[in-house]
Amino acid sequence: MKSILIVDDEESLLSIIADYLTMWGEDFRLMTATNGKKAIEIMESAPSIDLMITDLKMPVMSGEELIRYMEERHPATPVIVMSGHTDPITVEKINRNKPYRYIEKPFLFEDLGHMVRGLI
Repeated sequence: MKSILIVDDEESLLSIIADYLTMWGEDFRLMTATNGKKAIEIMESAPSIDLMITDLKMPVMSGEELIRYMEERHPATPVIVMSGHTDPITVEKINRNKPYRYIEKPFLFEDLGHMVRGLI
């Protein structure tokens, strides 16, 4: 069973994404966090994370800080970065990093589902 960690400060979006991925038909172990600090706490207590989906703009610890953590500690773990407030340089940097993908908010959940399937 593949483990997916979804990180976003909008709890309603966390719930919708988790519900969608559950309906997608795959057998995923889904975990959610409302900021980067909580995400790191989950990763330190979980056996492994196969994919992380994260927002960039969050309180306590931003997605940018979480991505730096992932690059240092879990460089092979794929990450989908979702944001509605990203400049072209940041998008290019995210897409250049092989296990990373960028999806702009608002997005079609089907597009997110295809990205997830392509990464795990």
